[in-house]
Amino acid sequence: MRQRGLRYKGISEDDIETERLSLREERTWTRDEGSKVIGWRASQTLKVKTTDLTKVGTIVDVAVNNGANQINNINFGLSEEKEQEYKKQALSEAAKNAKGKAEILAESLGAKLGKIKTVSESNFYYRPYMYDMEEKAGAVAVEEAAAVMPADVTVTANVNIVYYLK
Repeated sequence: MRQRGLRYKGISEDDIETERLSLREERTWTRDEGSKVIGWRASQTLKVKTTDLTKVGTIVDVAVNNGANQINNINFGLSEEKEQEYKKQALSEAAKNAKGKAEILAESLGAKLGKIKTVSESNFYYRPYMYDMEEKAGAVAVEEAAAVMPADVTVTANVNIVYYLK
């Protein structure tokens, strides 16, 4: 028996999660008999995570070849470690930019920056890139699966610094 599943392709069971599982009654309707139960339909939505972007097309192909008939979307985000790394970097850059702008404003007023009065972070954010498979039409989405390439993820941070002027 040939193994073709995700685990066989190197995806850990820890990276496969059931997001939704449903069971619903299937019915048909005729004039003579009215509504009649013809069976049941089960549906399962899985979430598969990987840090190896080269596996994305393979994951989609394996899922489709093993019976998946709908792929909602593919998200490209940051791991918790990378999010923290980029947050530090974004906050550092935001603080440098804030100081540079404050120096320009102070100079234009004929003053110099004094000590810092307050510092606050008002926003840190990044939006994962989503490749929306639902917008693709049927077989076209499956053909594109192996060619899915991530886009850049933009990280932003806002820092407010209040200086005393001298």
